[in-house]
Amino acid sequence: MGDLARILLVAPMAAAAITAERRLARIWPLPFPRSLDEIDAEPERLLDLLTRPSRGLLAASIPAGAAGAGLVRRDGPDLDPGKRSTTGMIDMRYHAADEAGHAVRVVVKLQSGRGMPLHIQAIRAALEPGIAREIEFYRRLAPIVPVRVARPLFADAVTFVNRVCLVVEHVESTTPADSRGCSLDAMRALLANAARLNAGFLGRLSSPATSWIPARSGLDFAKWIEGFIRKAEPWYLEAWRALARYFAPRPVTLVHGDCRPGNMLFTGDADVHATNGSETDAAPWPLPGARVPDVVMSDWEAVNIAPLMWDFTYATVIGLRIGDRAAWLDRLLDEFLASLAAGGVPAVDLDRRTCRVEVDLLAVVLACIALVVYEHNLWSRQGNTPEDIRAWSGRVGRAVSVSDAAAMAAALGLQVESMRRLQGHVTERLSAIGS
Repeated sequence: MGDLARILLVAPMAAAAITAERRLARIWPLPFPRSLDEIDAEPERLLDLLTRPSRGLLAASIPAGAAGAGLVRRDGPDLDPGKRSTTGMIDMRYHAADEAGHAVRVVVKLQSGRGMPLHIQAIRAALEPGIAREIEFYRRLAPIVPVRVARPLFADAVTFVNRVCLVVEHVESTTPADSRGCSLDAMRALLANAARLNAGFLGRLSSPATSWIPARSGLDFAKWIEGFIRKAEPWYLEAWRALARYFAPRPVTLVHGDCRPGNMLFTGDADVHATNGSETDAAPWPLPGARVPDVVMSDWEAVNIAPLMWDFTYATVIGLRIGDRAAWLDRLLDEFLASLAAGGVPAVDLDRRTCRVEVDLLAVVLACIALVVYEHNLWSRQGNTPEDIRAWSGRVGRAVSVSDAAAMAAALGLQVESMRRLQGHVTERLSAIGS
């Protein structure tokens, strides 16, 4: 069944199911709580999730037979207020067989796609039946990825009504606000982890651990935007299709997909926040021996298969201030390519000039995605702050505007004027969004 046919046949049923489940929540049973308020009202439900054998139980953190002694809800994500209704830190107290009091601190995440319009939730349910990406990541990939992740305790989903429940052990850490930018030390640590992840799965995408991901090549991971731009100007469609043709044969691998500092947990006492005064200032390159934070990669809702340079491009465009990226992009790219090589990526896939052009091309892809997201309000209630949105749109627009139009046009087989027209269009639209 083709994508369009699946949407026409399945999406209306999914939308009806999602709506009905919300309205009938009191009599519609789920195998896990729907909200943090439900956990507050019935703390024993969380205790049961973490002790009794079930499909969702991944690692029992509380001994079987333990008796609950209440819970304390801590504050939710400080940097993302919109997540507080669906993500919470909880101290679960219990008495074990030794009758001593114990507590375990966990992070509970409920319902994916918070605030996403109903029709988008329904389309996703139709195109990816049975898939809740972050749940699948923790069930299938967390044990084998070559990067540190929070220890998962429970992960389950009822995808047709867009309900998920994820419980992971809490990690004492710091997360920088994307709008403020992150330090170069933090970005280097993040990119080193991304390189290990990307290198570790190049050529290993047919295993059961990753075969559930629908994207398989090129820009498959972004093909959903085609439905939104099908009525765009011919020159815009031509450029997008040229991008798709270019990346179709290029190497792809497992990517985090939303690889930005605001989605990471940095541990240790190194400063992870940008220290330069303004968005356009550049910080000095860290001195040898500087303290480097450890990184726990989190927020895997966008895990995907994409071009080899996607996580690098995304992280440096979204996570670095404009001045820092302008000053240090080439040096960061050299480090990233060296890390990929150390991870076993063949030299033929690491040509420096080709990879540099692909970073520019993927910045254009990111800009096209951002325009669809913003102009169609797809994630308008996802908890992202106005400060983050202004910073992201400005950084994406800047990354595109300073890209080498001639090199990109040559790679895509387009006229330089066409490439410059695209650059000007996305930069202008993103500037309007950020203003």
